[in-house]
Amino acid sequence: SVTVVGWVDDPGELVGREGAREGDIVGVTGALGGAGAGLAVLEGRAAGLSPEGTERTRARAARPVPRLQEGRALALAGASAMIDISDGLATDARHIALASHVSLRIDLKLLPLGEGVEQVASELGVEPQLLAAQAGEDYELCVCVAPAARGVVEEALAGIAGGAPITWIGHVEGSPNPDVSFAGAVTPLTGYEHTL
Repeated sequence: SVTVVGWVDDPGELVGREGAREGDIVGVTGALGGAGAGLAVLEGRAAGLSPEGTERTRARAARPVPRLQEGRALALAGASAMIDISDGLATDARHIALASHVSLRIDLKLLPLGEGVEQVASELGVEPQLLAAQAGEDYELCVCVAPAARGVVEEALAGIAGGAPITWIGHVEGSPNPDVSFAGAVTPLTGYEHTL
């Protein structure tokens, strides 16, 4: 078990899960599913990559890189809600929905896939987008922003040398029953769920 504690001089710089608003657009940094693919390779459940690809995929699972600079840039650019994707997009997007009392509508075909995800998913007999939506430990960011801030967000992330780009994957709707849904999924999706 790991516990991380932090602080900020100006609480206004913090962006939590609870700020998503109806009409916001939903984006993710970087690419998804790479850590899940890497875990499958590390566990011997998949092996169909080149030696270089195998090493990069394993590294994605073993040594994730948190998007700290991107998180700061997104906060300053006006993000309304944000969460790191540690338990899988399906679970972490739901955390935003529940905390913000809204529904997130995400299109599976828009998910940016990490290196090796398609090959590993094929070996595992699953759709690559399903692996990307449900696998955890990617530590990319899921963010909600007002449509008017889209250009500012894209520009802010483009200004980070070696940083991760953003891909727009859905939108936020008002809802009496907060949840997340994935267009293109036959059944509800879940990532890792913590138990007590």
